[in-house]
Order: sequence, then structure tokens, then C-alpha cells
Amino acid sequence: MYATNPDHLDEGAATAGSRGELMAPATMLFVWNQTDYAVAGTGRPKDPQVELVELLDAHSYNGIVPTDTTQDYVRELRLGDVISQRTVIDNISERKTTELGEGYFYETVTEFTDQNGEAVGRQTFKVLKFRPVKNDQA
Repeated sequence: MYATNPDHLDEGAATAGSRGELMAPATMLFVWNQTDYAVAGTGRPKDPQVELVELLDAHSYNGIVPTDTTQDYVRELRLGDVISQRTVIDNISERKTTELGEGYFYETVTEFTDQNGEAVGRQTFKVLKFRPVKNDQA
């Protein structure tokens, strides 16, 4: 779907509207802070999530599938905001058996703040890291 909200695209319309200025679409908060699409992308600074992915990969849990995400927005972003994020591993499940294979669900929580250290949003993201089931029927 193509974004058409004038508050995000047209400075004149946004200035004349109820917000009085251009605003960033809140749903882009997480996307704009991505350094790479891969969880452990090349060049991404090591953090607990990258270390966890590398540890699980080293033990043959190299399949990955996102299973759930939620986002909460504190306020819309304005031109000139500088956004930082901090991600922590919130929980890791016991080993589970799924149709995809044996693995672990883990959930991260990312807090987003502006240049003043004030919260602007939060995201939870749950992933299954698993050992792919070998399909002998290939």
C-alpha cells in the first residue's frame, strides 16, 4: 500500500492541518533504525541478540522465523528528531519441538528514545530459532 497521508508527504498541507508540521509515520519507527535486515548482519555491532543468534547457529539452530511483534508509540516523530534504540533479550523459552524443528523462542524488547532521551516508542519481537527438520522425501 502506498502512503498518501499529507501530514507525512506535503509540507504545506501538513502545516495547515491539525498537527501544524510534517510528521513521520509512526509505523516506520523500527524500520528506520535497522542497520541490516539480517538479525546478525555483517557489520552490525555485537549486542546480546547478535551473540545469541551466533551461539544458536553454532549449535545448528540455524533456522529462523519471526512469530510475533507488537509496537507501541508514545508520540509521532518530527523532522529533526534523532532516534536511538536499545534492544534487550527479554526472555528465552525452554527447548520446544515444532513442525519446523526443535528450537527456542526468544523475545526482544526495543526502546526508542529521541535526542533528549525521552521515550517515543517500544517494540517487542518474538523469534523461533530452530534446527530445521530434515525432509528425507526430497
